[in-house]
Amino acid sequence: YLIIKQQLQHLNWFGKSDMQLFLYGGHTDFVFLNLLAQYGLVLSFFIILILLLLISRLIAVSNMMKDSFGKLLTIGGIALITIELIYNIGMNFGYLPLAGMPLPFISYGLMPTLIHAIVIGVVLSAYRQKDLQFNIHS
Repeated sequence: YLIIKQQLQHLNWFGKSDMQLFLYGGHTDFVFLNLLAQYGLVLSFFIILILLLLISRLIAVSNMMKDSFGKLLTIGGIALITIELIYNIGMNFGYLPLAGMPLPFISYGLMPTLIHAIVIGVVLSAYRQKDLQFNIHS
């Protein structure tokens, strides 16, 4: 928490490249704080904007679904990405307890990248079949 507080005190709009504080997990769990310290608030706002646009597009896709199972799959993907985004940013600003929560599509690592790719693949598959209406009772 002390290193996080120290990093947040030295923020500016375009970052500092001479910041030499060691941050454990700076490429995985604390990638947002690392990007914030190195490249500033502008890039961090841009990353948050892109991820929020992705979430809003997923919400729009879930509203287009006619099949309830596809809608539930899409809502589950939205929940996974949104909770990870909110928790990671809250953790990086010191508002939430420290946990191993990756920033979606930004954090380094095989499993978070693979899980997010699978979630987007499932959502795209459900979206592709959005106009199909299955009748089980016939």
